[in-house]
Amino acid sequence: MALQIGVVVLAAGLSRRMGQNKLLMDVQGEPMIVRTIQAARRAHFTELIAVCSDARVAQLVEDCGVGVLPNDEPEKGQSESVRRGTIHLKNMDGILFLPGDQPLIRTETLTGMGRLFCKEPQHIVCASLHGKRMSPNIIPRRLYEEICRLRGDIGGRQLFLRHGAEILNYPVTDAREMLDVDTMEDYWKI
Repeated sequence: MALQIGVVVLAAGLSRRMGQNKLLMDVQGEPMIVRTIQAARRAHFTELIAVCSDARVAQLVEDCGVGVLPNDEPEKGQSESVRRGTIHLKNMDGILFLPGDQPLIRTETLTGMGRLFCKEPQHIVCASLHGKRMSPNIIPRRLYEEICRLRGDIGGRQLFLRHGAEILNYPVTDAREMLDVDTMEDYWKI
């Protein structure tokens, strides 16, 4: 990839609906966060970091050879992790935001999204399933200031509403790949 794309794995959530730290739960013999991190590592982006609030998750990330950016204010919501990751990777042409609770994401999907972004670096690239926009997504540098102003647990939804005409969908055909694990019902699907 000619452009520099960084990856922020969002791994600082409080897992309120799950009742335990879901990123530590077993998925096919490994902790959930390890599976997500490994898929991102294999994509060979310019830089990969994970924003973590739990020391056990941070240790697993470091054991994978990936840098950890601490978030000591996870109660502020996902936007706080997005802001911290954006500030850390501010020199990248684009940042791919990947939820840590998407353990079935394929490396091929991430690299495909990166290739699409390299062709259209002023656009937002979103994974989409049957036309519905989902995570992960890549945000271009021109929007970094705007995403750093987001607040709460809404992620990029506000941004996507304001810039809908500037979004390119990257089609994904396997619904399981897009599954983010928020409840035990979700967990049993994987």
